[in-house]
Amino acid sequence: MICVTERLNKYSRIAAYLRKSREDLDTEDTLSKHRLQLKEFITKNGFKNVEFYEEIGSADSISRRPVFMELLDKVEAGAFDAVLVVAFDRLTRGSQKDAGIINEIFKESDTLIVTPNRTYDLNEESSEMLSEFESLIVRQEYRQIKKRLKQGKINGTKEGNFTNGKPPFPYYYDRNTRTVKVDENGRKIYNYLLTLFLEEGLSTEEIAQRFNVEGIPTISGKPNAVWRQSQTARLLKHEFHLGYVFHGKFRRVNGNHYRENDPSKIIKVKGHHEPLKTEEQHWYIVQRLEETRLVPHRARKGEYILSGISKCAFCGHGISWYRDPKNRVYLKKCRHILPDGIHRCDKNQGCQEDVVLRALRDDMEDFAARLFSKTQDAPKRRNRGGKALIALQIEAIEKANKRIERIKELFIDGMIDRKEFEKRKKAEEQKIKAAEKEVERLSQSNEFIDEAKKKERMKRWTEINLKELFEGNLSTREKNEGFKKLIERID
Repeated sequence: MICVTERLNKYSRIAAYLRKSREDLDTEDTLSKHRLQLKEFITKNGFKNVEFYEEIGSADSISRRPVFMELLDKVEAGAFDAVLVVAFDRLTRGSQKDAGIINEIFKESDTLIVTPNRTYDLNEESSEMLSEFESLIVRQEYRQIKKRLKQGKINGTKEGNFTNGKPPFPYYYDRNTRTVKVDENGRKIYNYLLTLFLEEGLSTEEIAQRFNVEGIPTISGKPNAVWRQSQTARLLKHEFHLGYVFHGKFRRVNGNHYRENDPSKIIKVKGHHEPLKTEEQHWYIVQRLEETRLVPHRARKGEYILSGISKCAFCGHGISWYRDPKNRVYLKKCRHILPDGIHRCDKNQGCQEDVVLRALRDDMEDFAARLFSKTQDAPKRRNRGGKALIALQIEAIEKANKRIERIKELFIDGMIDRKEFEKRKKAEEQKIKAAEKEVERLSQSNEFIDEAKKKERMKRWTEINLKELFEGNLSTREKNEGFKKLIERID
């Protein structure tokens, strides 16, 4: 037997620790190589009493590595004679504070740190000095690596590449082509999600319930997992499905992640992956989710026919409904506190539901007549609205990307030199950036929003039959959902 130190023998208690960073795309392959290296070392030295500890985690902080924290507790309790690692930096490359905690625990417990090339006894002055020096070098190298990785991610994002780990459902990262692709089974689920929200008008909670009842596989794919409202809402409003990639949406402070509130610090560009929704669909999704967020929970449930859309014409606050002992439905009096913080609104005295519905029907039938009359009388002309302009800009981006590919081919074939290559490539990239900014501006412009509103309004008023809504044998909730699709508020 070849032993690394006289203090260890084949019966010594050894803990073998393996760690790989989350950022490494070939994590499992790297862990396998490290595991094989340590097993060869263990066999070579004849160690019989070895426990393995493995995890995937960042070197930033030991508090974010639960397996290592568990190992440290056992080391502190004197459970091991030595801890075996591939290299000293597997223990930590983080702060000096973390390094101090680790050194103190290993010194107090008189536990060795063993690598295939060296043994560290931190109670010996020479080993302690060496470990401190190596820790200093490792931390400096780690800071440089982090800077290079961060800059690489920024540059990659600016070029339209996805650089943030695992893409959202239903996308996946293809390691062979190094591109983001759409899982075809996931595409069907996502399209169904859009249909339920945009066409059938279901809420995010109702969609989650429908998915669970129909047994649609969850994002995680785990057998006991269920769909939740937060998941469906997040999938609907995510801009990655619109075709964008980001960098800097979150910032880390003391190991915790927070959403970045300063838009100037967030990089947002059109990505190379396939979009799964249009700008118009995204605008409507955001609008509806925002409206839902502001509506009280009971109003969302549609307990009364006009729940959630009844407002006071004088102070603008929402007004509730109630049912009297004779089962008649009434609009409550408005008693909201006015902006002066002292007086209450007393202008709206409330009334019976039937009175409101009769007046509402007259107004809605009159509006429908005017709406469809304008549509039929309008001259046919080519659509020059925001949607058409956005399509032109997207087409310009695609053409510029194709020109960049041709420029690369010319450079590879030796038709142009590097200086000319960089010049032409930079010119096309500037065109792409200008087009992307124009797409974003048009998407947020009043012209585009008005066009989207008009189209969506026409679609809703065509699909819903007013006579059936007022006279049909529909449930209270179904009528409430119908009214919410057609009108925003009743004053």
